[in-house]
Amino acid sequence: QAFRDIELEKALLEASQQFGIGAQFGGKYFAHDIRVIRLPRHGGSCPIAMALSCSADRNIKAKINKHGIWLEKLEHNPGQYIPASLREENHAQHVQLDLNRPLRDVMLDLARLPVGTRVSLSGPIVVARDIAHAKIKARLDSGESMPEYLKHHIVYYAGPAKTPENMACGSLGPTTGGRMDGYVDTFQAAGGSLVMLSKGNRSQQVTDACHK
Repeated sequence: QAFRDIELEKALLEASQQFGIGAQFGGKYFAHDIRVIRLPRHGGSCPIAMALSCSADRNIKAKINKHGIWLEKLEHNPGQYIPASLREENHAQHVQLDLNRPLRDVMLDLARLPVGTRVSLSGPIVVARDIAHAKIKARLDSGESMPEYLKHHIVYYAGPAKTPENMACGSLGPTTGGRMDGYVDTFQAAGGSLVMLSKGNRSQQVTDACHK
């Protein structure tokens, strides 16, 4: 629901009076009044919107000028670039991994697999993303120990969507792992985050932490 932000209006008006480029050769009143209307973040609430999203999101080039709005033409059939062997459901190509075991056993199985191997996971995992990682880091900084659940289970960088009726939770889409890179070294030193599941985009920092 839209609402007026009175406090921000006042702050912006006061800031505009400090510009020194108002009427009458540098007068005070660059603006006589300011209105700030806060709307939902969703781009559908504005005719023109610029929104920051995760680094793994789609990218499209666009420009707006007096002649109109110009959008880059995108591929309408991106699926054609997926190899045929990956488009067909073939459980024989999956390596089944049972997570109802000690995490060290799971890690040994993973260590034997070549990079790029398709795996099918079955068992409990921990779901945690930005805020959860920040709170766990604060816990470690205060002298507390790593939570046991992060020591004994895979951590999945994700957050659920709205829970449909009669369902345990909403769909869980992985978020970009790069934002959690700064936590990995500290968490692994405390026995947590030993196996991570995300969209990737990991840095050398994570590689170095895992090598330890």
